[in-house]
Amino acid sequence: MQAAIAEQGLSGWLLYDFHGSNPVARGVLGFQALDPPPKTTRRWFYWVPAAGEPVKLVHRLEPHALDHLPGRTSVYLTWEELERDLNGLVGAAKRIAMEVSPRARLPYVSRVDGGTLELVRAAGVEVVTSADLAQRFEGTLDAEARVIHRTTGTLLHGIMGGAFDWAREGARRGTPRTEMEVQRWILERFDEAELHASDPPTVALNEHSADAHFSNTPALDRPIRAGDFLLIDAWAKRKGPGTVYADYTQVAFLGGPAPDAHRAAFDAVREARDKAIAYVREELRSGSGSGRADGATASSTGRGTRSARKFTETASISTISRRATSAASSKGRWSRWSPACTSSPSACGPK
Repeated sequence: MQAAIAEQGLSGWLLYDFHGSNPVARGVLGFQALDPPPKTTRRWFYWVPAAGEPVKLVHRLEPHALDHLPGRTSVYLTWEELERDLNGLVGAAKRIAMEVSPRARLPYVSRVDGGTLELVRAAGVEVVTSADLAQRFEGTLDAEARVIHRTTGTLLHGIMGGAFDWAREGARRGTPRTEMEVQRWILERFDEAELHASDPPTVALNEHSADAHFSNTPALDRPIRAGDFLLIDAWAKRKGPGTVYADYTQVAFLGGPAPDAHRAAFDAVREARDKAIAYVREELRSGSGSGRADGATASSTGRGTRSARKFTETASISTISRRATSAASSKGRWSRWSPACTSSPSACGPK
């Protein structure tokens, strides 16, 4: 971490939290791995200088709040002591990183309140965003997490393919399934595969698919018939600690050949995605990008922080074997969901 701070020409990184107000800082400092996590009802600061020993600034009621971290501890009680100790902590620094975002353009990183920012700046330091540091230490996956993510993605992809098949079968037979019936079918497959989701998947038909935050309810439930446009947005992770969400959005036209307007929209989305991936790869190859070239990908912790890679597909009722649009296997075909996916994820892999 100190090497990364020095690379950015910073004097240090000041991590701060009050009552869980800064999940970025808590994530970077490993609070989620503590069992149980320390109770923190007072303000704490953790100063990581570009060189030298880190310092923990904690309240007298919670002197052990940061015991899992290296460095010496400074304890305060009154607000005067806090301001004095904070000034002593960063007063000699010139340029430091905190969880701020100019004009709040990155709201996920904008976690330090205005009053605290004033307090730190009063010490005479320049405060810049920690966004790149946070991405490096909290927004990437290690090798094991990437394997978990891909395995979960394979299971999720197979389940979603099965859901489209199930909807198609009902439409063909004239006994259409509804949006909520398909949603329940997906959740049942999640249970079989030992997958967990913070919220149920979205199954959106026709105009419902235009609502980016559509939620399935009995009052809005529609039957899925031939000729309909169907969108499924599903996210899940393996049950247990340290797991990683997979999150896909897929679409299908349940009729003959998909209408030209549908194909044109799909092509535009696919081409934009491919150009974005090509751009990032070129940036990494040339060394001009700030990302990592070791294959690490953005993590996803739930619906609010979706996976960086979205999968979008199209299909017709006569050609339901859809092309997976993952950049890694854009020419592959994926098998349908089967119970074998639960015990052997490779059974749902590309064919």
